[in-house]
Amino acid sequence: MPFINEQPPLLVALKYLKGHKLLEMVTLLVENGACVSKSYGHVSPLTWAVGLEPDVAMYLLNKGADPNEAESCSGNTPLIADVEASGKDRGRIHLVERLISAGDDINKANSTGATTLHVAVLSRNDGAIQLSMKAGAHLEARDLRVRTPLLTAAYEGVNVIAVFKIYGADMRAVDDDGNSALMCFLQGYHGEEEPLRILAFDNVEINRQSKDGTTPLMVAARRGLKSAVRILLELGADPNNIAQATKPEIALSLVLDREYIYGSDLDCARQLIQHTGLSTLPERCWKFFFQMILLDKREIVQLMVTNGMAPVRVYARMVKRFLSYRARGNIVRSGIKLSPLATAVLCNNLAITRYLVENWFLTPADLVGALELRNLRSFLDGTLHMECLRFLDENLSQPMSLLKLSFVAVSAQLGGVAGREERVRKIPLPKILEDKLLFRHDNFPMELSSL
Repeated sequence: MPFINEQPPLLVALKYLKGHKLLEMVTLLVENGACVSKSYGHVSPLTWAVGLEPDVAMYLLNKGADPNEAESCSGNTPLIADVEASGKDRGRIHLVERLISAGDDINKANSTGATTLHVAVLSRNDGAIQLSMKAGAHLEARDLRVRTPLLTAAYEGVNVIAVFKIYGADMRAVDDDGNSALMCFLQGYHGEEEPLRILAFDNVEINRQSKDGTTPLMVAARRGLKSAVRILLELGADPNNIAQATKPEIALSLVLDREYIYGSDLDCARQLIQHTGLSTLPERCWKFFFQMILLDKREIVQLMVTNGMAPVRVYARMVKRFLSYRARGNIVRSGIKLSPLATAVLCNNLAITRYLVENWFLTPADLVGALELRNLRSFLDGTLHMECLRFLDENLSQPMSLLKLSFVAVSAQLGGVAGREERVRKIPLPKILEDKLLFRHDNFPMELSSL
């Protein structure tokens, strides 16, 4: 940078003076021949002034400064620079109006492709947003990220969605990745119901998929947005849409297939299960059911059983974080698989153990004489898990009825969760037996009062 005495006096004044002294000095210099429209280096006097003193900028405009002379580096016009600055000072909106009336090109883009309207949105400058629209801002202009101002507003969570709709913005616009305004809005969603409902205006938008197949419901589910999940399901979101990224995903799998499950995740899971069941749940998500048993989430266990969960087994290592230290050291190391019943017994949960046994939610490994059951019994001897052991002794020590044995065998042949209902429906059975094989109704209710 050159020394002060090598720079034009007008630029020196704009850089180093403030307040009334700056206006006085600029007035003196201009009246003595300083050029108000000549760029010095990469910036014009007007662009410098709008970021400093609105009164000085007004003076330069009145003296003929070019409102369209942009910075050579950022490409910001005086109007864009002022919108950025006035976004933090609502009292400066009059300068925005003055620049627009002076002929500053409202649709000229800076080096990032952002127009005045983009910048007004990013600055959360509501006044500048409306002024830009009234002045004829191009609502479908795209920045270098291929986002329109509406998409930018949605992504940044700026609550002006209704204004864009009123002015006729394309509500179906998508970015370069195929993300709609609704998907962008959900990325930063914090419970604003009105703009969510505006963007989810029809079944096409609610179920629109991005290039990788992601839907708005998947975005909400992944972020644990229970209110958004509820609203989207109410409006007709399809929870069985499949995204083909690195692995097939549905909204529910995005909630369940994670290491840590929080309260909002459980709320989302509950809503999705109640709405659609588990008919398309991938195998890698079965572990969630076993985690719920180990965490004594009885309501969720019951909900999953009656909405399509099957009596399946998973390797103990898949839920080792939820096992006791002793179980983790012995059972996990042995590489055995756990059934739902074995899992309930392992954590001495009598309520869930009784629920599973009485509703015949069993695997062949749970049958009397099965090696897995004998090994589990041997492991639990001498521990504090006496309630469940006594229950098993009372209920499983005697040979099972032929009906129960047949039921467990048929249930096992029907396989896992995905497609189980379709396989059951193909068997010519009375409706009551179909529902029994799908565990649609509890013959024995879950004990919830002790929770």
